[in-house]
Amino acid sequence: SSGFTPPSARLVADANTLVLIPMNGENNSVLFENIAAIIKIGTANGNVSVTNSVLLYSDTVAIFDGTGDFINFPYRKNYNFLSGNFTIEYWFKCGSVSVGQVHFDWRDTYAEKGVVIYQDTSTPNKIKASVGDSNSSSYEVSITGTTTLMVGTMYHVRLVKNGTNWKLYLKGISEGSATSSVVPYVNLSDIRFEIDRSGGDGFLGYAADLRITTIARNTYLNRIMD
Repeated sequence: SSGFTPPSARLVADANTLVLIPMNGENNSVLFENIAAIIKIGTANGNVSVTNSVLLYSDTVAIFDGTGDFINFPYRKNYNFLSGNFTIEYWFKCGSVSVGQVHFDWRDTYAEKGVVIYQDTSTPNKIKASVGDSNSSSYEVSITGTTTLMVGTMYHVRLVKNGTNWKLYLKGISEGSATSSVVPYVNLSDIRFEIDRSGGDGFLGYAADLRITTIARNTYLNRIMD
């Protein structure tokens, strides 16, 4: 089932939003502001910058070249929410579907601990989400999408935790689900967007509107999801 209608406007911050980085602004800017105000600025690494060459709702997006480009933001105590419900979502447009690429990485280094959304090396043309707890030697939750990703297509991806139910959506369609009581490991260093913890598997393409919220978002009503 679809579960929700994907947004048709830029995402907004509400009372449940911890992180919202629109990745908009002036062309070639390297300023990535978190308008949810838990932390103000994400750090641009490599050559990542804002571009107006690929428009999303007549606005700008971030461009990543796949080699050392990423945005990171430090851990804050406000991020101790993973034991409850939450939603991680963003827009992306692939420049490649033939190699593994990490989109969202909140894991421990070299371990199956934490949350990661990615294109796996074994199935690089599918979106995948994996989750592990603090004792993990393997992921407790692993959901591989069914949609074949296409270069040049903009996708809205969303990982939702609602109690023990986990769902991965792409463009409003459920890509898969899992049931687990796992409490994800919390990396006390930082969250990285569009690269893995070791600095490899960088994302090639465009992204916008990274949002992390402390509720399970399943519908889209007007401008605010709830």
